[in-house]
Amino acid sequence: MNQNYLNLIKLYKDQNYNNDYMPNYHPFYDAIEGYSKGNMDKGLYNQMGNLTPRKLDSNNPLNLLRAYQFAIIDLQLYLDVNPSDLETKALFDKYLENYNDLKKRYESTNYPLTLDSPDNAGKTWKWQKNWPFKGGNN
Repeated sequence: MNQNYLNLIKLYKDQNYNNDYMPNYHPFYDAIEGYSKGNMDKGLYNQMGNLTPRKLDSNNPLNLLRAYQFAIIDLQLYLDVNPSDLETKALFDKYLENYNDLKKRYESTNYPLTLDSPDNAGKTWKWQKNWPFKGGNN
C-alpha cells in the first residue's frame, strides 16, 4: 500500500475523524445558495478567481423548486457515503418535503412539471397544450 495513503489514514485517525465526516458540523449551504453556487457543501465549493455566482431569486417558485431538487440530489450523494449522519438525513427529509409541497402547490395552479404528476393521468398530456410554436391555444 502506498505510504502516503497510510500517512493520510493515520492523520485522520489522529485528528479523530471518522466515517461520519464531521459530527455536529453542517457544512452545507441552504438550498437556493447551494443551487446558485452549484455545490451544497461549503467545504468543497471553490470560487473561480474573483467571479461570484449570482444568487437566484428565492421568491420565484421555479427557482426554489430547482434549488430543492438540486439539494436533494447533492445531499443524497453525501448520504451515500455517510449513511449514519442523522442531521444531514433530517435536512434531506426537510428539503424533500418542501420540494413535494411546493411542487404540488405549483402544479395545482399552473401546469404539470413532470411525467409522474397526477395531473398527467389520462389519455392526453396536460402539458401538450398551448405550446408557443403552435400559435396560441389549441
